[in-house]
Amino acid sequence: MQHHIAQEGYRRSKQNNVKVTKTQPLSKEIIGEPIPQNFMVPKITPFTRASDPESHLKSFQARMLISRGTDAIRCKMFVGTLTHIALEWFNTLPNALINSFLDFSRAFLERFSANRAKPMEMANMFDVRQNTDESLKQFLNRFSNISMKIVDPNKSLLVKAFVKGLWASSFRESLYWFPPKTLIEKRPKATVKIETKDAMK
Repeated sequence: MQHHIAQEGYRRSKQNNVKVTKTQPLSKEIIGEPIPQNFMVPKITPFTRASDPESHLKSFQARMLISRGTDAIRCKMFVGTLTHIALEWFNTLPNALINSFLDFSRAFLERFSANRAKPMEMANMFDVRQNTDESLKQFLNRFSNISMKIVDPNKSLLVKAFVKGLWASSFRESLYWFPPKTLIEKRPKATVKIETKDAMK
């Protein structure tokens, strides 16, 4: 199994009808490092044309932390997550180009940088609205999850965006008159409203 993992990309290429070159982008040191028999191979969703490379890389690294693989094993395992256009790109890399996972990840991000998801901005939060079939609790959770994607968010504007996205109701009106300063202060008010509605049901 030691060298089989390193060749996972080649096996995938045959299945996907991708042209395989005779070069081996992984260095001899990486290829030569054995994989322990009890190594737990992480289950990772393959990278596709529509995938966000940064998200894929983070997901891979998180799962590899659990498996506790070495740098060389990470390189071998990462090849197995590539399919179609990504695998074709890998097979066209110069021989022994990759000497570490850092080399691999940098080259991967550089090649597929156009696939990166656009960063969330504060202005986008004002377009997040409560759906007609969405409860207050569901909207609160969804809004909070989306807001976590913003780097250094303006807390005051987040509250305003949340209030704007709510349905017209007494709860929304109360937030207009007594607006909390942050989303954290807003959550207890929303929780009370949610619990009250649940109790009435």
